[in-house]
Amino acid sequence: MEGGLIQVTSGETIYVRRAGHGSAPVILLAGNNCSGAAFDALLHCVAGDKSVREKYSFFAFDYRGSGKSSYHRPIETLEDFARDFADVVSSDPLLRNGGITLVGHSMGFGVAQCMVALDPSRYSGVVSLAGIGTRGVRVIFAGSAVGTDPESGKEYALGDWADSIRAVAFQQRSWTGEMRTPETVAAMWNLIVFNDILKFDPLHMKVGDSAYLHDPGYQDALDDVMTTVYMPESLYASHFFNSTAETIEHENSDGTTVAVPGSDRLAAFRGLRVLLVKAETDRLRWRGDLVIADSITQNTKYDLHRAGARVTAVMLKPGIGYDHGFPIHHPRETLQMITAFAETTAELGGAEVESIVGRGAATVYADGERNWEREAFGGF
Repeated sequence: MEGGLIQVTSGETIYVRRAGHGSAPVILLAGNNCSGAAFDALLHCVAGDKSVREKYSFFAFDYRGSGKSSYHRPIETLEDFARDFADVVSSDPLLRNGGITLVGHSMGFGVAQCMVALDPSRYSGVVSLAGIGTRGVRVIFAGSAVGTDPESGKEYALGDWADSIRAVAFQQRSWTGEMRTPETVAAMWNLIVFNDILKFDPLHMKVGDSAYLHDPGYQDALDDVMTTVYMPESLYASHFFNSTAETIEHENSDGTTVAVPGSDRLAAFRGLRVLLVKAETDRLRWRGDLVIADSITQNTKYDLHRAGARVTAVMLKPGIGYDHGFPIHHPRETLQMITAFAETTAELGGAEVESIVGRGAATVYADGERNWEREAFGGF
């Protein structure tokens, strides 16, 4: 595995990891609170498989403000990340030739949408791994997050949406800012990111299966989170992210309206192949993906179809170890899903998906399927 820094026009230096030396390029974009190091286990799988490393070149980028990248200018939108990475693509002899499979985990799928909009000719397909969707994710006040922000004096009640970057910081206060310690990060990730692989019990707030706690990748993931300094800007940008043409609105308890305007960037996806992969959300059993709701993926499939993309959705069953963090702790299966997608012009079928994740472990919603898609906004 190789790595190096690249200067981009924003003035930042972006760290790029690479594994493999093949002619088929794949770019990996990590989720929020992560750098490209989140894909280290997957890149090691690439390096260790002769057939993969000779066919593909995998790249993983550190966001400005994470890993080994600089953070001189705080971001305002996810497009700021995308423009940094577009400069990296233009600077690399292989990447600037195009034919790229672009893969985004969580927030990374939002950044991927911005990259496609900047230059759709570069990309042959896009993969969302538990992605934030075409309409972003909302920062909503609930539980202990409600209350009065002592700095702004503004009160936020149950169900209110964040209306400023300060509000996002206040909503996230239980594990960011002064509370950003290895212990609080571990507690949060055990609870909602690694909940299924750890078989987390929210009633007693304890891990049911500690095996993954002893995997080197677990501590590496938590250490990576501690390198990120782009929060709360990144979550604010994800909150106000919306690739559709429509504005999403919500009225807060004080009568004010929070509006998330549409950017209308999805036309760039016309004719593009897209694969959406996510673990189903099962809040009752506290299993599956507890960060990204199923409705976000359903909305995304609808929006991309309407834009003219060819979209297949793979929903992994909850309770079998797949959660929001599955690209981190299931690197081999994630790699196989990406290469299977890249190597076919057709859709991935149920049999092929089951050969990767196990029999009966996933439901595949084909491109032509419409009943599962969701037009009305239902995500958060």
